[in-house]
Amino acid sequence: MKIACLTSSSLGGSQKAAWLYAHGLAKLGHDVTVVSSPGPLASNYAEGPLAVHFCDTEQEWEEFLFSGWPDVVHHHVPGYYQPHLIYRLLDRLPKRPFRLIETNVFGWLTNPEANRHTDFRMFISMANGAQAFRRSGISDISPYLKNHTALYYPVPPMPALDPLRREEIRAALGVRKEEVLAVRFGRPDPRKW
Repeated sequence: MKIACLTSSSLGGSQKAAWLYAHGLAKLGHDVTVVSSPGPLASNYAEGPLAVHFCDTEQEWEEFLFSGWPDVVHHHVPGYYQPHLIYRLLDRLPKRPFRLIETNVFGWLTNPEANRHTDFRMFISMANGAQAFRRSGISDISPYLKNHTALYYPVPPMPALDPLRREEIRAALGVRKEEVLAVRFGRPDPRKW
């Protein structure tokens, strides 16, 4: 299957997940292209079994999306209203040349353009999906189960750490063998952990 993964060029977790999904789909044997504007994550993820197509202008996006190449477009969205070029482009067509699936990041169903064009929606957790339906006042979700599901964010496996190196790190930090060491990493931004 030919899959185009749309992502923005920021440093957010959604963008990282989009790249990880794309790599996972390519490893499963799909022909995958990440479609993005140039940005800081591309150099970290733009290698391996997938292609990267940078679009800077509306014309470039239109040419790629309507080229007839993708069977599926996977779009990562917040779920709340946020205008996106793909919806405007799709409004121009009498028939869509691909299936549009979305990963709904924040559990909102308040983007009418996304609701009109999305064929299949994935929430990043069961709680995330439950929030979306509850916020929308939808109590009977059975009609939605045919095109909504939870698909958890991919997390790359942590490489095994040599036990001797682990002891060196704990000693350097002054953490005794019987103590628990928990570490949380994030980007250098006061708004993020």
